[in-house]
Amino acid sequence: MRYTLLAISLILLTISAGAMHMSIPEVFTPGQILASTGDSPPSNAIGDIEYNAANGDIWISTGNGIAVSRDNGATWEAKLGGIGFAALTVLGDWVCAAASYDFPDPSDPNNDLPAGDGFYISFDGGETFSHCTTATQSTGVGKLAYDVAIFADGPDTVIYAACFYGGLIYSSDRGASWQNAFPDGSDSLTYSDLGHRFFSVAVDTSADPPVVWAGSARGLFKGREGRFAWEKIDTTGHWIPDSIPIYDTLTTDSGIVVDSSSNYYIVWLRDSLDVGALSGNWIISIDFLYGRSTGVFACTRFTSSNSSGSDFDAISYSFDGGTVWKQTGLGYVAWNMGFTGDTLWTACRHGLSRSFAPDYETADTVFISGIDLNSGNLVEVLKEEVVSVTECGSALYVGTYSEGLARTTDRGITWEVIANFPSPEEAASQDPNAKNGDGDYVYAFPNPYSPRYHEGCFFVFNTEAGENIDISLFDYNINHITTIYTGTVAQPGKSRIQWNGLLQNGKMPDNGLYYFKIESGEETFWGKLMIIK
Repeated sequence: MRYTLLAISLILLTISAGAMHMSIPEVFTPGQILASTGDSPPSNAIGDIEYNAANGDIWISTGNGIAVSRDNGATWEAKLGGIGFAALTVLGDWVCAAASYDFPDPSDPNNDLPAGDGFYISFDGGETFSHCTTATQSTGVGKLAYDVAIFADGPDTVIYAACFYGGLIYSSDRGASWQNAFPDGSDSLTYSDLGHRFFSVAVDTSADPPVVWAGSARGLFKGREGRFAWEKIDTTGHWIPDSIPIYDTLTTDSGIVVDSSSNYYIVWLRDSLDVGALSGNWIISIDFLYGRSTGVFACTRFTSSNSSGSDFDAISYSFDGGTVWKQTGLGYVAWNMGFTGDTLWTACRHGLSRSFAPDYETADTVFISGIDLNSGNLVEVLKEEVVSVTECGSALYVGTYSEGLARTTDRGITWEVIANFPSPEEAASQDPNAKNGDGDYVYAFPNPYSPRYHEGCFFVFNTEAGENIDISLFDYNINHITTIYTGTVAQPGKSRIQWNGLLQNGKMPDNGLYYFKIESGEETFWGKLMIIK
């Protein structure tokens, strides 16, 4: 089972800034995932996290559709199950999600290519969705949207999407039709042009008129909503157009009437006032810090297309609209950003980074360990890399690879984890070798389990609060290999205990079929676990 989500691992498709691709490790069968109750999201593989400040709703994209919580994360409504999504945005009653899937690579049977399937859009707060397939720029192999944004302007509300093979597109008629915006002044789309491959888009609503920021594989573009003038920022500085391409007759600020022209390309002039530049031309994500002055932050990545070799991974930020840029998190491979107050949180390959104002040069990496809300037991996010981070009301939410949502209400001091795992009865109903509703059923997941590639392995069972629990692992000949857990559990009902996949000597077990034994109170349960390193 594989789903395409927000970029995690990179597939190079003939160019240095390739399509981004994520494969979710198999955890349950599809039936088991869908059998979950409303106390958790429909999947533990989390992509985007979006907060609707108008009503407090929290939206997430997952490896199995999208979901919304309307009660601060206590319960979750699953939407569009079975569909993968590469991007999600929410504004008021509008919800827009970019669908994606894995397409078999015809040249390599062991590889898949990321593909898009248009958008699913709701105008009633997510009660109903329509599948929008009119955006051909986001439909097909490589034609998927990695980011979406909504600019509210009454009847002229605009949806923007950053597409890999489709460019920067927008719709001002509720998704009925889509057009390309060409910040570089082109009048047609060229797949081979890195400046036409977009990965991020965001709207700064504090500006008047609002400013659209769009990140490509050849730099960051900035354009005023409703105008055709764009600025460009890259690793060499801040650039402004020598003249403005106009595709409709328009009166410019100086009163000159300009007509459209074919094959018109901008001549860029470097801004003589600029100080500093982006760290890299590949713009993965964009976010804003609002306060006395608006700060624009971008996850800027290295690309081998820079012949000088001077670019590097970092977070680049500007507090003057893009003229002066500084960097923090030097060397950080960053995917997504969020803020609590003026503290910057970044979801990175090496973990969750926290950077502090005013210069953001002081930072630390926050290890996530906390209470699993559905079992009451301690859970650690063992895989360092995290996917997304967003402040939702009074809590900061973090999306993980396969451990669900983590949240903190005290800026990282304590954590809670919201994850999906079926009860033993639900899991038994999906196992043809178990009696339906078998109360003696126990299971482990992921299964098969790889200590090298998965996060922790979990053992699930029913128990009473306070009961003594012993979990042990045995080889095929029922020789004791290691003791996984000895202790008690926090609450009655379904429970899960985490194992880091290491033996007591710190080594990984050999490949093979193992048996595990769970002793709960006076009862003993057995299960099987396949380990493949």
